[in-house]
Amino acid sequence: MLMAIVLSYAFTGSMTIDALVVGFTSMPHMYQIVIPILLLTGFGVKAAMMPLHVWAPGAYSNAPMAFTGVFSGALSKMGIYGMVLVFVTLIPHLPEASLLRTIFAWLGGITAVMATVWAVLQDDAKKLLAYSSVAQLGYIIVGVAVGTPLAMMAALFLAVMHALFKGTLFFAVGAVERQAGTTDMTKVTGLIRKMPWTFLASLISIIALAGIPPLGGFVGKWFLYESLITGSNYLLVIVIFFSSTAAFLYAYRFLFGLFLGQEEEEYAHVKEAPLLMVLPMLILAGGSIFLGAFPGYLFKIIENGLISINYPIPTVKWWEMSTILNGWGDTVNLMYVWYSVVVVFVFFLLYIILKGRKNTRYVSTKEISTSGEIPLPHESLNFKLDFYKPFERAIEPMLRGNMDKYWTSFGKGLEAFFDFTRRLYSGNGQTYAIYVITFLVILLLFGRSWFGL
Repeated sequence: MLMAIVLSYAFTGSMTIDALVVGFTSMPHMYQIVIPILLLTGFGVKAAMMPLHVWAPGAYSNAPMAFTGVFSGALSKMGIYGMVLVFVTLIPHLPEASLLRTIFAWLGGITAVMATVWAVLQDDAKKLLAYSSVAQLGYIIVGVAVGTPLAMMAALFLAVMHALFKGTLFFAVGAVERQAGTTDMTKVTGLIRKMPWTFLASLISIIALAGIPPLGGFVGKWFLYESLITGSNYLLVIVIFFSSTAAFLYAYRFLFGLFLGQEEEEYAHVKEAPLLMVLPMLILAGGSIFLGAFPGYLFKIIENGLISINYPIPTVKWWEMSTILNGWGDTVNLMYVWYSVVVVFVFFLLYIILKGRKNTRYVSTKEISTSGEIPLPHESLNFKLDFYKPFERAIEPMLRGNMDKYWTSFGKGLEAFFDFTRRLYSGNGQTYAIYVITFLVILLLFGRSWFGL
């Protein structure tokens, strides 16, 4: 019943948080433990938290590309929203709150690491982004589970940022699939000249995903690191930092695989995607740039949302919780870095355009020298096949376990159990009467101790 109440509030807002908490605290302690765990498990499935993630990579990569950007960027956040409600309204009233927060924070950290590892090994761009989405959701789960004001702000900020940059990347991959006919990075390559605007949107989003300043991904990850350090979660900081660093591997693989490799003759016909496909990518990428410079606009919205669910906002102002925000909270203290990056980028762009344009010429595959030899036309220089084979060998022990086989065995076990329980429904009215009498006897004898009646 409480699960129905929580879901009713989450989707309709038809019940106040105070009434929900009163109903929860009046229940027996056993229910107070079981119900939040069941709710977090259900919302963990939606948020693709390991080991409940097995549905997500296939769903993200096989869904129509016009929908996948919304699927990954927005709909996956419903699971995060549910977890926030549980951690804010129910968990604080339990004596085991600290243990539950620690367990789910580590599950989020494991999700971030393992999904990043699997993303690095993918040859298909859609599969790579699918595992990347699972990894990014792991960061968000860590922040929600830790639950401090700074961690919660980091988690919700990253949730919005994930919607922006991952939506852009899925749209970009959809554009590549439409124009080139495939997203296999061992086949299609060298599209930077063919699809420059798609590349630009992808580049901006990859920078945001990797947490590089001055884009919004950096702000969110800085907040997360800072919240973990101030909360003495040092081992968890190492886990998250490893995942974030390893993300550079698949980020580079994505950019090089689709855009920066050698141009192949079979894709010489490829052109830029239509304006209606490019424009949404550029708008979302612009959002990543804007929130990197002015995150305070989003922080204020997040603060109002947390207040609406009775989250205990501290007396200190939200812009004073982190070292990177200025005294007003509307910009980051790295504005000088931002200006420097823009100036350097513009300078070298103008230098290349004005100074080097006269001496540039198109270089074909035949003219590329490799170890002093010129490859023949049929010899591909595309080394994306087994791109990170040494890395794969190093982490091979981590890849031996696969949750799919465990869930398959679990499913077969459920089928066998339900097949057994079907035998209880014999169709005999006298047998059903015995069931009812037995239940009533149990209810009378143990109703108060077991069910709180």
